[in-house]
Amino acid sequence: MRAASVIAAAVMMAAGLKPASPAWAYPSLHGPTGLVALPTAETAGFPGFDAAVDLTKAQVGGEELDIRTGRLVACLPLNWEVWALVGDASNGEDRKLRGFGGKMPLLRVPIAGFRIAAGLGWEELANSGDYRALTGYLVGTQPLPMGRVHVGFMSISLDRPGRTDTIVQPFAGAELDAGKGTVLLAELRPRDSTVEDNSVFSAALRKQLSKGVWFEVGTTNAASLGLGGKDQKMFVGVRAKLG
Repeated sequence: MRAASVIAAAVMMAAGLKPASPAWAYPSLHGPTGLVALPTAETAGFPGFDAAVDLTKAQVGGEELDIRTGRLVACLPLNWEVWALVGDASNGEDRKLRGFGGKMPLLRVPIAGFRIAAGLGWEELANSGDYRALTGYLVGTQPLPMGRVHVGFMSISLDRPGRTDTIVQPFAGAELDAGKGTVLLAELRPRDSTVEDNSVFSAALRKQLSKGVWFEVGTTNAASLGLGGKDQKMFVGVRAKLG
């Protein structure tokens, strides 16, 4: 397995497809490699898997729910990635969370480090009144001397009891390498006033605990289907590189 990993990495580097640094390749709360709730152009890095679990809270339909999610991201040849999400949200009554999706780089070889990727994902919060979100996005990532910045556009088709809405908004985020295995990050997406209470905003700290294992803690208002909720809620989680 180790020999195969070395050979695969050598082939990718020869083709200009460098694996993402472990500091940047982290499954977002909604599946794809990204920031907190928003994606980046990074992928998990072939070969291998990223697994992550998080605990947080969110308001859905006027209720505050305890949310637990697990995500598994698999990176395919050419740095494509696919992901799956499972979890539950509870407040006396359990509701199931599930989702899946994928992301593909649009540049075979990064230009001065710049990457661009497109992705599609589906997520559902299942209860007596189901909420479903189909999300598509285009995002670019540019490395800087002490971190990287991300900008993109996102479309969310939201199906909820009694109505269907579509959100189309730009988004942005940044990561700062603070040294000693510590990354600080923040993200922002403007509010869609017909659907959301507030703009999406998240901030977090990620800390490397050991090789391939990272811890994160932060605040977000977008734990529910990536929508901007009324209040900021803390979250905590851990990510492990498998394979």
